[in-house]
Amino acid sequence: MIATEKISQLDSILVGFAIPIFRKEGPDGRWLNGLGPEDWQRVIDGYGCPDCLAQFRMWVASCPLCGWVRGVGSDVQQAPDYWTQHLRDRADESYGVAEMPTQAKIEQALRDIHNDPDVEHTTMRKLKPRRRK
Repeated sequence: MIATEKISQLDSILVGFAIPIFRKEGPDGRWLNGLGPEDWQRVIDGYGCPDCLAQFRMWVASCPLCGWVRGVGSDVQQAPDYWTQHLRDRADESYGVAEMPTQAKIEQALRDIHNDPDVEHTTMRKLKPRRRK
């Protein structure tokens, strides 16, 4: 029963395996796998295992196949200061709250469009039927 649950869990997580371009045994006995850019990006982003080359549908902290554990601390980095300052500024100000246009402002905008020399004026009768809609 436990094996069946493990298989169904792996089936729901596992996409497949990356194919290395080259392999070399490292000084510590682990295999170093040379991957293509797309497969390597999956590993960097947490959607692949650099040891067994399994590829996942979701981000994983440790590989369920070989047990390799990511350096989660290196994945989650400190936000740059200008990001946090921007968030503080947004919290202090009322971003996204636009002033509702008044009837006078709408009428003035329509007058400006009507008086604009670059805007071509025509009647509805001159428009082709498909352009009337």
